[in-house]
Amino acid sequence: MIRTSSSIKVNGQQSKKNIIEAAREFFSEYGYLGVSMSDIATRLNITKAALYYHFAGKAEIFKNVLDEAFAELSQALNRARDEKTPEKKLENLIKAYLKFGAKEKNLTKALVLKLAPHDAKITGH
Repeated sequence: MIRTSSSIKVNGQQSKKNIIEAAREFFSEYGYLGVSMSDIATRLNITKAALYYHFAGKAEIFKNVLDEAFAELSQALNRARDEKTPEKKLENLIKAYLKFGAKEKNLTKALVLKLAPHDAKITGH
């Protein structure tokens, strides 16, 4: 079977999605410093070279994980803003933050507490 460029592109996009999903689980469980490229590769049953084909390194994977996580938070906050009363808006905003914090506690801790100043390139600040 001959693979077309569009099927390769779709497979590449799916591979990146799978990497980000697996990495997110690891980062959420163990934090940034507790995860290695080997951990992610082993989880996906691929080589580290396959990871490096899609991402420059762990920092880039982490940035993609953060982008995805904070996009989800942003969507939840936007839904909360659609409420009619200020009380309901505030209630739903708080719930969205708490739900995000509970689900991603180690991910946010890794971002806030464990990244060294030289890792600012990850967060874009």
